[in-house]
Amino acid sequence: MTANTLLLPGVDLWGAGYRVRISVAGHRFSETGFATADAANARVLEMRKMRGAGLTPAATVVSDPLLREAAEALLVRKRSTVSRKTKQRLRPRGIEWWERATRPWREGEFAELPLSVLRRAHVEDVILTRAMEVPKTARDELHGLKATLRYAGGRGASFDQALLGIEPLPVTIRRRKAVSVDQLELLAELAPEYAQRMLLLMGTAGNRIGELFTLTDDRVDLKERTLFIPAELCKEGSDKWIDLTLEEVALVREQLLVQAPSTPLVFPTKTGRPWRHYQFLRLVWYKATERAAVAWREKNKLAEDAPTPFDELNPHDLRATAATLMRDAGFTREQAASRLGHADSGKLLDRIYDVGDRQARVRKAIAEHAPQGLRAESKKQAPPSSAKPTATPAAGETVAG
Repeated sequence: MTANTLLLPGVDLWGAGYRVRISVAGHRFSETGFATADAANARVLEMRKMRGAGLTPAATVVSDPLLREAAEALLVRKRSTVSRKTKQRLRPRGIEWWERATRPWREGEFAELPLSVLRRAHVEDVILTRAMEVPKTARDELHGLKATLRYAGGRGASFDQALLGIEPLPVTIRRRKAVSVDQLELLAELAPEYAQRMLLLMGTAGNRIGELFTLTDDRVDLKERTLFIPAELCKEGSDKWIDLTLEEVALVREQLLVQAPSTPLVFPTKTGRPWRHYQFLRLVWYKATERAAVAWREKNKLAEDAPTPFDELNPHDLRATAATLMRDAGFTREQAASRLGHADSGKLLDRIYDVGDRQARVRKAIAEHAPQGLRAESKKQAPPSSAKPTATPAAGETVAG
């Protein structure tokens, strides 16, 4: 399809190609599988002529696309239309989510099967097996399948309605882990040198890893001590400014001094290119956590298989580390949530990210704000009374008026 090719009425995009639909004598006919817009346009003109002559199209088929075609058609819609919920076009991160959620239906074992032959039992078994390994991913892929089927059904395709009855997969919310300052510094020290400052910054500022992967030097203001994350690059979907501490400013300044001259990225790969998540895990994260675990056992004279704070630690746990350190330092829940970019005034932070010792914080607050007790502190803060006390007249006395 060239930029100047117009789709005639009755022709639309369908999967990787085009579809033709036309009504004849009250019956709807549909044909798919046209590779080009010109071929689809030619067929719809031919079918109109047959209808005008009172003939029924000879090659009519009920719409029965392959699962791959139906999933691709859904992606076309997601990329080109606005969300019913937000009334806005999906951001790149949203498009990426739908691409991941539909990938098994576009590339997996069911991809080349027509929708009409899919059966719940077989599909559900595959989804449940996958859920044993990656429950959240399996849940998202089930959502992608149901969205694909509903969209195809709305465009005339027939499929086993029992597929929509597959129960949503339960996912246990993982409470985040957090490491101490000493553990964070050990982790960074044993990471490859070009990633050490990024780990330290993640562990105190609480950036999402993707925000640092895409951070460019024009969005760093060392004088104002801020990082700017534009709406399209952050999960919240709104512009975000992150205030930095002095030690974080020092980290970013050092990083800019060793920044590769050929890239505007503040935290690029060793060769100056943007990170990919799997690449960062392989080249940085797995190495750092494995080395830190070994060093931790040696320092504490533990057995080789003894558990350590670095077991099953993932990059997003450094966001929980930052949340916990902020709260331990005296940040209010709202202040810590705002710095992380949460829009719920701290509810998510309390439930998932903050894993600090809350009893220790209470003791610290008592020592700082009310060491002698709340009544004593209240009396100490109360303004002194300026009025003299009025004497109560003794029995038989009168007060001069």
